[in-house]
Amino acid sequence: MSEWQPIETAPSGTWLRTKREGEPYYNISMYRECIGEEWEWIDLGGRTTVTHRTFLPPTHWMPLPEPPTAAPHTAAAPADTAQDQPLAPRQF
Repeated sequence: MSEWQPIETAPSGTWLRTKREGEPYYNISMYRECIGEEWEWIDLGGRTTVTHRTFLPPTHWMPLPEPPTAAPHTAAAPADTAQDQPLAPRQF
């Protein structure tokens, strides 16, 4: 696993794990161009450092972990049970 890095080294345009120094939790945020020359941090909830003044810029970042890989699917052998048989037409 990566260590927390200074926010000044964070890449732009990609989702990252971010946090503020002294806070026990982290957020998922992206640094992106906002309007013209202005840049902002945005979180998964759509809050940004430009539109939500309570969302303060992070001080540290680390890359997101790779997603888990699924094991290859193997088909189960058919079972000879009543549950696996087609239903008989109903008489009303």
